[in-house]
Amino acid sequence: MTFELRFDTFTETQSNMERSRFSALLFVLLLIVGSDLSAQKRTKKEIIDSLFRAEGAAKEDTNKVLIYEKLCWELKNTGRYSEAVVYGLKGVALAEKLKFNQGLAASCNSLGVAFYRKASFDSAEMYLQRAVEINKQIGDTSDMAMNMNNLGLVKRDQGDYPMALEYMFESLRLKEALNDTDGVASAYGNIGIVYNGLDQPDTSLLYFEKALKLSQLIGNERDIAFSYNNMGAIYHKQKKYDLALSSFQKALEIKLRLNEKRGIAGSRANIGAVYQELGQFDKAIPEFDSALVILTASGDRDGIASCNNLKGLALFKAGRTDEAFECFTMAYDLAVQIGSTPEVKTACEGLAMVYEKRKDWANAYKYYKQFAELNDSLRSDEKTRQALTAKLRYDYEKREALAKAEEMAREQLREEESRRQQLYVWFASGAVLLVLLLALFIYRGYRTKKKANEELDDKNRKIENAYQIIEHKNKEITDSINYAKRIQSAILPEAELISKHLPESFVYYMPKDIVAGDFYYFEEGQSGSVFIGAADCTGHGVPGAFMSLICARELHLANNMTGSPAKMLTLVNRAVRDTLRQNHLEGGRDGMDIALLRISGTQVVYSGANRPLWRFSASGDFEEIKPTKHGIGGYTEEDVKFEEHTVECISGDMIYIFSDGYADQFGGDKGKKLTTKRFRELLTGIAGLGCEEQKRQLTSYLNEWKGMTEQVDDLLVIGIRIQ
Repeated sequence: MTFELRFDTFTETQSNMERSRFSALLFVLLLIVGSDLSAQKRTKKEIIDSLFRAEGAAKEDTNKVLIYEKLCWELKNTGRYSEAVVYGLKGVALAEKLKFNQGLAASCNSLGVAFYRKASFDSAEMYLQRAVEINKQIGDTSDMAMNMNNLGLVKRDQGDYPMALEYMFESLRLKEALNDTDGVASAYGNIGIVYNGLDQPDTSLLYFEKALKLSQLIGNERDIAFSYNNMGAIYHKQKKYDLALSSFQKALEIKLRLNEKRGIAGSRANIGAVYQELGQFDKAIPEFDSALVILTASGDRDGIASCNNLKGLALFKAGRTDEAFECFTMAYDLAVQIGSTPEVKTACEGLAMVYEKRKDWANAYKYYKQFAELNDSLRSDEKTRQALTAKLRYDYEKREALAKAEEMAREQLREEESRRQQLYVWFASGAVLLVLLLALFIYRGYRTKKKANEELDDKNRKIENAYQIIEHKNKEITDSINYAKRIQSAILPEAELISKHLPESFVYYMPKDIVAGDFYYFEEGQSGSVFIGAADCTGHGVPGAFMSLICARELHLANNMTGSPAKMLTLVNRAVRDTLRQNHLEGGRDGMDIALLRISGTQVVYSGANRPLWRFSASGDFEEIKPTKHGIGGYTEEDVKFEEHTVECISGDMIYIFSDGYADQFGGDKGKKLTTKRFRELLTGIAGLGCEEQKRQLTSYLNEWKGMTEQVDDLLVIGIRIQ
């Protein structure tokens, strides 16, 4: 097993997302392990608390824009990415309202950086591009160079290294024109990192050395330390551990002299990582302990989780399994709290190793499974797209190969028939005079036919081999799509969890294909409430599965921000539009219809996007609560507000939410749709039965209705009896 060692991979210039120098309220955070000058006097928590107090007292003017922007930046620095995005959006909205272009550019930059840290790269790029355009209009070349640098970092993390270099070199050109020596040194460092991503370590080192020489020339000790750190990271990657250790120690000496606490923590963690690779665990572990003391004091939760993972690995390799278990557990719990997927993944791998060594196979499997799912989720969408493309290419190549082989066989037969006819003509016209010649031609015909048969046999063997290859490829493609189903299944809540909170309920779910566009959503809320939804994404199969992954994730994020179903749908609509770039001309109609409920006792709060809520009272009365006539994403505007309805039920009432798949199924004697009317009549007749019997009746009725007709869409029906 391998770990992602966060502290030894360009922790400084790599994370150098630059910030606007526009307001006196804004401080420059150069590097993730660099020091914030004001933070030497006040902790991050104190700074954020003071900003919240200022925000509460501020008027709706330009100063409030700056407070929102600063909150976005500071919350991002402490790993509170979702909150950072909320305040960044507030800053952008208020700046637009006030037509405050400088504040709008600064807010767009900080919001773009927050989206970057949240790994929402499309949104990050959109806001950073907007900051570039505004700074270009107002002639702020310095901030435009900063925005270009940040865009380069976004493209680098997306793996688009050529585009990253284009942005980085443009930022370098602007900084050189401004005679911004510090900025030029920083640009050299970032360019070095991109070349490392292109697997060109020698070129990467060249740019780090340029940054070092320039920083030494102007006496900027902080940037000198940054360059030593990045050079050490390259040496570490090349397994030149002596050079790596020397570089990290030089960086540490400078940071100790400058008393940069967080920088000291980063360098000690880097040095510990080198000792760990050398197997010198008695030296590595104290370095990690020193780093953890500083990170804990500064409240850097992301750094604490990462350092605990590194320390846990060193302890595990040193044979101190119980202590390693404590470190991995602390890293896991903290990473889950702050939503740091890379650290959760690393901690899961560590816990799996510990449980495996303890021969606790159940827990080892549990954590390794979670590690594998997190590791694969980053590439799942791309794998599914590749699988679909490969299947289409396979279908085409199979048809072409078979058609070509059949045509070759027919041509061979035509040629053979032509030869035989020629022989018959010669025989009829010169039977007497050409007996010897006829014998010669017969012999020649025999040899030709034998050769033709041999060639035909060879072609048949090639066709058979090609068919075997095609069958193998088909199996690989099917296996890939089945694997995509496993990934999609991970977003669906477990049946036991739903039964625990809603004991009288059922979920009838039947995808049309291996993967589906319909999905059901469930999460616990506050004060004993629960959220449950029936969602129908555009399309089915692989395209629908893409949308279900996006929408399920955004529902989870929206739930963390609000307890209102209507507000959740508004947030999800905005997020889906951003993710699919539907605010641009190339955006499509892809989106989602959904009925979303919050259930607390006998009270049901409902909001729907094109999907209704049906209620059958205990006395047999029927009520339909209609949805908002807008879907999520697609052609729906960003600022659409979804209606919210509070339904006071009584014990014994039966409520249903569903997609359109059941009512749209073709079948019956005339091959027509089942229709919403028949679906309602069916529910009217079974609403008084137990939930498991209702599910059985729904299954039986649909199977009888469609008969031999193919299922036309994904099916999803959720029924809940109010207790």
